[in-house]
Amino acid sequence: MTDREDDAAPAKVLGSEPGLGVAAVVLKAFIAVVLFALMVLTCVDVVGRYVFTAPVPGASELTQFGMGLLIFGALPLVTVRREHVSIELLGLVAGDWSKGVQAAVMEATSLIALGLMSWQLWMRGLGLMRYSDSSIYLGLPLAPVAFFMCVMSGLAAAALLISLVRRRR
Repeated sequence: MTDREDDAAPAKVLGSEPGLGVAAVVLKAFIAVVLFALMVLTCVDVVGRYVFTAPVPGASELTQFGMGLLIFGALPLVTVRREHVSIELLGLVAGDWSKGVQAAVMEATSLIALGLMSWQLWMRGLGLMRYSDSSIYLGLPLAPVAFFMCVMSGLAAAALLISLVRRRR
């Protein structure tokens, strides 16, 4: 069993997550809808492109927006479940005693990085809103996506902080 399996509850498909509560249910439903929409868009675009020589107009822009929504929508869930990709290089060299130190350093680094990312995305969103920036082909406004990414980064940081406080008790 790995370190993550020892101290984490089994992953839930539906329901709330510790540190996120009911927001987890909403995020899971949102992610499912976005993923399904991306799947349908890709399928229709490929069939249209190769069978009817008529691709979906703006499919690449819609896919880019969808990927941003999908990745940042899942960020709080991945963070609270501690499912980020990680490599325990220090444990190979220093042994088991270093796992606690490594976990503390990584959690502090993640918390700082998520906070900084949220702040920078907020500033970027304000700039995009100020200049009414929009996508090139479809003309979709970019600021709402930046603000969504900011809120999801902030929610991930808050969930990580709640998770850390609960685990330290």
